Amino acid sequence: MGDSAEQLLTSAREKFGHLTEVDEKLFRAVVQGKAADFSSDADELNEPAKSDEWNHERTLSADRIVWLCTNTKARELLTYRGICIIGAKVEGYLDLSFATIEVPLLFIRCTFSESISLLQARLRFLSLKRTHVISINATGIQVEGSVLLKDGFEAKGEVRLLGAFIGGQLNCSSGHFFNEKGYALSASSANITADVYLSDGFEAKGAVQLWGACIGGDLDCSDGHFFNQEKYALVINGANIEGDVYFTNSFTAQGRVSLVSTRIDDTLYLKQINNPQQMILDLSFARVNTLADEAKSWPGENRLHLNGFTYNTISESSPPDSKQRLKWLRLQPEQEFALQPYEQLAGVLRTNGHEDAAIEILIGKQRDRLRYGGLKGWELFWNRFLGKTIAYGYRPQRALWYSLVAVILGTFLFWRGYEAGLISPASNFGPFDESKLNSEVSVNYPVFNPLVYSLDVFLPIVDFHQESHWLPNSKKTSDKTLLLFFKTRSDIVLRWYFWLHIVLGWVFTSLWVAGFTGLIRSQNK
Repeated sequence: MGDSAEQLLTSAREKFGHLTEVDEKLFRAVVQGKAADFSSDADELNEPAKSDEWNHERTLSADRIVWLCTNTKARELLTYRGICIIGAKVEGYLDLSFATIEVPLLFIRCTFSESISLLQARLRFLSLKRTHVISINATGIQVEGSVLLKDGFEAKGEVRLLGAFIGGQLNCSSGHFFNEKGYALSASSANITADVYLSDGFEAKGAVQLWGACIGGDLDCSDGHFFNQEKYALVINGANIEGDVYFTNSFTAQGRVSLVSTRIDDTLYLKQINNPQQMILDLSFARVNTLADEAKSWPGENRLHLNGFTYNTISESSPPDSKQRLKWLRLQPEQEFALQPYEQLAGVLRTNGHEDAAIEILIGKQRDRLRYGGLKGWELFWNRFLGKTIAYGYRPQRALWYSLVAVILGTFLFWRGYEAGLISPASNFGPFDESKLNSEVSVNYPVFNPLVYSLDVFLPIVDFHQESHWLPNSKKTSDKTLLLFFKTRSDIVLRWYFWLHIVLGWVFTSLWVAGFTGLIRSQNK
């Protein structure tokens, strides 16, 4: 081991000339497979936030690290434990672009004075736990294991992982990413084999982007805080996530959280969100297996986008109540009104056994279509008429009740009209004798029955042979009123009601048939 250390030190002196005590400590440690620990005995001075107080005994030049990672002779002397540096202030530009580093690379409680470049680099493992950096460009990086930017990691500029391949986790839990004028963390088109953690106090000021990323496990944003007010706070558009997605446990977003066209193979959790009214949630055309949410975590009005959003089931812990769910649907912007979110929800509720709730959602769809759908003219009138009569075809039994009311009313009016002599035989009998109020009719003529007559006039197909034998007499008048509130001539009232009774019969019978056969529902989709 001593020979290896001397070989490394000799090579380093040939490269750099004079070596400081910090340099020698680093080179001896990596040859022995140990961490190069530059921490102070005073724990309060070991936090990177106090690095301005660190002296030269903790200052390391970035070119020493680059040489260790890229020089052939130096790499041969490294152990499988790799390079681990604790509590150092790294001065200079750490440029490992296109480097192949076959050992783990770990920086713990360190600070970097300039940016880090890992562009197209190949690594075994990367950890920057509790480390403060300016920015990182790791576009196209390939890491066999995990990438840890956690436990107090802090970046004052963009951390870029565009198109990265990470064979383990991307763990940014309790990390802090600040770039308010642009992207705080960008990992678009990244391929991450395991879980992604933006959780446990994770904080981003600026956009976090996972556009088109492939995540082999969960995306955990529980207790994550995303700040980019009135802009994109978290963008996961077009991502494929094989596990769950968690927006839970005090998750906070001030800005837009966008999952447009994202596929989530398991469950999307939207629970215990802080101040959800500050968040715009865009689930347009996202696909989820299970939706698990709660009403108090829904965004505010006009801040929820659901057009094209599909899901197979709703969690048992989520509200299936139709009134609550209609409130959820109505959080969408009015100008983006679409029918698909209503039909999707109704289909899921029906599949889960909530048939009545599904019907209420479909009725609500038509009511909201009336309010926001831009209907005009005949279409507007027809929509309102169907809503008032048979609830757009979802309550066809209402037509039966309306029909029953019409038949009963007709029975009473036609009976009163007959008693007043205003209903006469319809065959070739002579006219009534004007001197007698009640002219007698042959005993062989069908007897007038007000109930059967009302049914016969009302039903357009059935023939009880009453309407064909008795009709309101247009030439007969009477001083008797059919109802107390009718002030006009009874013969005029009876004739007009007779015609209205026929029309109502056609209308309600047609509605009943169309409603029960589903014809109206299919036309209203």
